[in-house]
Amino acid sequence: MAIQIIPALDDKQTVAFNRRKYNKFHVSPKADRTVDGKTFSSKLESRVYTMFRDAGLHFDLQPRYVLQPKFDLNGRHYREIAYVADFLLHTDAGDIIVDAKGIETDVFKLKQKMMAFVHHVDIVTLTKIKDIQAFINTWVNRPPPAVAK
Repeated sequence: MAIQIIPALDDKQTVAFNRRKYNKFHVSPKADRTVDGKTFSSKLESRVYTMFRDAGLHFDLQPRYVLQPKFDLNGRHYREIAYVADFLLHTDAGDIIVDAKGIETDVFKLKQKMMAFVHHVDIVTLTKIKDIQAFINTWVNRPPPAVAK
């Protein structure tokens, strides 16, 4: 087995290496995710917020839903399980829960099923910029339901 000798870094390379910002969660810088003084979890979420705001939609940020309440059993305390959505859109057709996700994690998939079972609602997942515009055009710009006479 050969030993590989790594050359030493000069001063310029050392400074550049030390300045490199590394984020183990691969999250964009805070400035890229901040809109109207609100810092979002991702650039996609901030983009959804901007497009909803610009479309003049009425929505709430980060509504919280309890999926399982806290409880005690045999002297042990169990915390509640909750789901925090990104947006709750208020439309003439009803409320729509919207989540901006780059990747659907196993935890999200489980909580999505629990939301369907406990609260009987579906979660609309937006993963790309074109999905956002299609969602706005399809779901939100619908005319209100006709009233039976």
